[in-house]
Amino acid sequence: MLKVGILLPLLLLLASCGGGSSDKEIVEQNTAPQISGASQVEVKALDEMSFELSVVDNENDEISFSIDNKPQWLSASKESGAIKFVATPDFLDIATYDLTVSVSDGKSTTAHDFTVDVQDNPDKWSFIDVTQDDILGGWYSDEQDLAFTFDKQNTGSLLFSEQRGFLRYDFADGVVISASVRTRGDSYNYSHEDIKLQAVAKSINKLRVVMTQSEQVYSYTLHRMQPPEELHYTTDVESNDYSYDPVSSDTTIKLFSLNMNELDSSMDVNRIEYGSTGILGKYDGQTGVFTSASPGYTFYSGHMSSGTLNYGWVFLQADVKAQILGMFKGHLFYTTEHTVSIAEETEEDYSTPELEAFLQQSPFFDSIVKRIKPLERVSAPELTLGNTYTGLRLWYESNSGEEPYGVYYGSTFQAFDEQTIKAYRRNIEPFNEQVAEYQYILENNELKLTRNAEVTHHRFYKMPSGKIGISSVKRYDNIYYERLSLFSEVKEHYSQEDYFGTYQLTYYDNDYYNEFDFMFSIQLEQDYAIRSRGSEVGEQRDFVRWESDGSITVLEGYCPDATDFETCRQASNNSSFVFSNYKLLDKNDEYSLFLRQFFFEDDNFYGHSIQRLKHK
Repeated sequence: MLKVGILLPLLLLLASCGGGSSDKEIVEQNTAPQISGASQVEVKALDEMSFELSVVDNENDEISFSIDNKPQWLSASKESGAIKFVATPDFLDIATYDLTVSVSDGKSTTAHDFTVDVQDNPDKWSFIDVTQDDILGGWYSDEQDLAFTFDKQNTGSLLFSEQRGFLRYDFADGVVISASVRTRGDSYNYSHEDIKLQAVAKSINKLRVVMTQSEQVYSYTLHRMQPPEELHYTTDVESNDYSYDPVSSDTTIKLFSLNMNELDSSMDVNRIEYGSTGILGKYDGQTGVFTSASPGYTFYSGHMSSGTLNYGWVFLQADVKAQILGMFKGHLFYTTEHTVSIAEETEEDYSTPELEAFLQQSPFFDSIVKRIKPLERVSAPELTLGNTYTGLRLWYESNSGEEPYGVYYGSTFQAFDEQTIKAYRRNIEPFNEQVAEYQYILENNELKLTRNAEVTHHRFYKMPSGKIGISSVKRYDNIYYERLSLFSEVKEHYSQEDYFGTYQLTYYDNDYYNEFDFMFSIQLEQDYAIRSRGSEVGEQRDFVRWESDGSITVLEGYCPDATDFETCRQASNNSSFVFSNYKLLDKNDEYSLFLRQFFFEDDNFYGHSIQRLKHK
C-alpha cells in the first residue's frame, strides 16, 4: 500500500508536464503551380488551331487561371493538367498578340508570357463588296506606311511613304484608285499611280484589303482614322518653306488650335481663289467637325484664277465646314466644304451669267493632307519682377489710333510690378524707343494683357526645339493669325564687339524671300554691314548706325557718293530706303538671337522678326 501511495502522485506530476508532447504549430509546405509550353504560336486567318499549356501543382490543389489581353477569337478551358486554347481568327484579326496567362492554387500564382501570331491566308481570300458608305473617311496602315481618304465626291487624298497626293476613285470589282503622288522633294511634279483595293473582310473601323499596284500584290489591314479631341499644331514644317531644325524653329512659327467645344479654335484651310489662311471657328472633338465663324473669309472674284471668265470685282464670302479625319505619320487629314455667296460689301449688282454659274457650283469640296507638327501646351512660367523677356508680338498704334497695314511688332517686355508689364518697341527712323504699359494676370496657364479696355490672351507651348514659346493672336474679321514666338529671358547686355561677325540666315518664308535669300548672309562691322545673297547676286556694302540702346541699324539704299550713314541718308532723293535694326538678345558659340525691326520708307511699312542667325 505504501508503494502505490508514492507512485500515484508521481504519475500525476508527469501527466501534468505533458510528457513528450510539444506546443509548436506544424506548418504545411506549399509550392507554386508550374506552367510550361510554347512561348510563340502561329495560326492562319480562317483556320482553327488548338494548343495547350501544361500546368503542374505538387500538392494537387485546385487550380484557377486568368488571361490578360485575351482576344475574342481565342477561347481557353481548364483540363486535367493543362489549359487548352482554341484559336479561330478572321482576316480582321491578323496581328501579333502578346498574352499573359496566370495560374493560382489559391496561395501562390505563376505567370507565363506567350505570343500568338495571326497570319494571312491567301488560299482563303474571297473578295466582298464594299460601298462608298463603307470607305468614307480616313484610313491608314502602319505595316504599309500609307493612308487614304475618301469623300462623297469620289475624290480624296493619300500619303504613300511620306509622299502626299490626291486621288479619284470608283468601284469596279473593288475600289479603283487613280492617284497622283508628289515626287519626293518636289512641290510641282507628280507621278501617276493606278491602285486597286479589294476587300476580304470589313467592319466599321477596319478593312482587310488586297492591293494591286504595278502588278504587285500586297495585303494589309486598314484602320479607320479618329479625330483628335484637341490639337495644337504648326504647319511650318515644309522643307521648301521652312528650315525646320531645332535651332531655327524656336523663333516664330504659325500656331493653330482645335479646342474642344470652344469658340476660339482655329485651323489652316486652302482658300478658293489662291493660297491658304487661318480661320476662326468652333471645334467638336467628338465628331471632328470644325465650323468657321461666318463668314470664314472674304475675297474679290477678280483675284481668282478663272481663265477667261470675268466676274468683275465682286466681293464674295465663304463659310467653311471642315471634317477632321485624323492624323498619321505627322500629317493631318481633313476635308473642307466652302459655301460661297455674295458678300454684303458688294453694293452694286454685278450679276453675270458666269458669276451665277460659279455660285451654283457652291459648295466647293476639297480633301487635304497637310504635314504638321503637334505642339504641347504647358503651364505659364513665373515672371520675375524687373526681368526682361522676349516673345510678345504686339500691334502698332499710330497717333490716330489706327494700325498701319495691320502689322505687329516683336517686343521685349518687362514685368514692372505684379500688375504691370512694360512692352518696348523701336521706331527706326528717327530712332527712339517707345514703352506701352499693359495690365497683366497669369491665370489658367495663360498671360492675359489689358490695354485701352482690350484684352489679349497669350498661351504657352513647347516649341519643336523643346524651348517654351508664347502665343500672340490677331483677328481681322474672322481671319485668324496666331503666332508662337520664343519666350526667353534676356540676361545680358552686349557690347558692339559682340555684334561683329558674319551671320547666316536660317529661317526662310517663300511669302517674303526669293531664292537668293536661301544664301543670305550679313557681316556686321563697326561702320558697315556687308550683305551677300550668293555669287550670282554679289555683295552689297551698307552703312550702319549704332543706337542709344546698343543696337545697330543698317541702311539699305543706293548712295555711291556717301561717306557714312548720315550723308547717305541725306545725299539721295531716293525714298526707297530700307532700315533694319538688329538688337542682340542672346549669343553662344554657334548662333546669335536678334530682335530685328525693319522699316520701308517709301510706303511707311513696318515689321519685325525674331531671327536666330548662324555664325559663319
